[in-house]
Amino acid sequence: SFGMLLDCAGVFWFLKICLYGCMLILWCVLIMFILQTVYAHLSLSKLKLTKKGHTYSEDEIQTDNDGETLLSSITVFENQETNSSTTESTSPNQTETQTPKPKTNLTKTNSCRAVSFGTTHDTHLLYACGNNGSLVCIDINTSSILWRIENAHPHGINRMLHFPASPSPVLAEDTDTQNEDVTRRKTQQARFLATGDDEGMVRLWDTQL
Repeated sequence: SFGMLLDCAGVFWFLKICLYGCMLILWCVLIMFILQTVYAHLSLSKLKLTKKGHTYSEDEIQTDNDGETLLSSITVFENQETNSSTTESTSPNQTETQTPKPKTNLTKTNSCRAVSFGTTHDTHLLYACGNNGSLVCIDINTSSILWRIENAHPHGINRMLHFPASPSPVLAEDTDTQNEDVTRRKTQQARFLATGDDEGMVRLWDTQL
């Protein structure tokens, strides 16, 4: 009987050690999960605080359909200096020419000012346009240009909208008036692209033609 008691005590202590071991493993897993969660939040907060985009304000910011890619664009200017001199008369028979002074003019470059993502027939597209008035469509998967329209606008294009790649309602709102007239209509799949330039011209493009 004494031997049986020793065997029972040994089994009891063995089960107790196994129980404490399982509890220790569970606590370690829980602590690791908490640490990973805290680290993820700290990394996200640090990313939001340290990521810097453009030096100046963006013209437009767009995300793709999956929300995994963020694309922004700005207007780029370049300085052009021109020499100008003035002539002053000091006497009826003598004139004095002043030293030419450079004059700085800011001119817009052919920078990309508007971007828009689109999807059609399982193809991820990127539409881009800018100060030169051209419009281009790029296949994101192959990084190839599908088509380009030179001089799509006579002035720089600053806004662009590609309608969703599914039959969906399109809203047109007039916010300049108090009536705020809103119209609805159905669009065909990923077919239309709207662009607007600096002079107020708006054009609607059929991307399937």
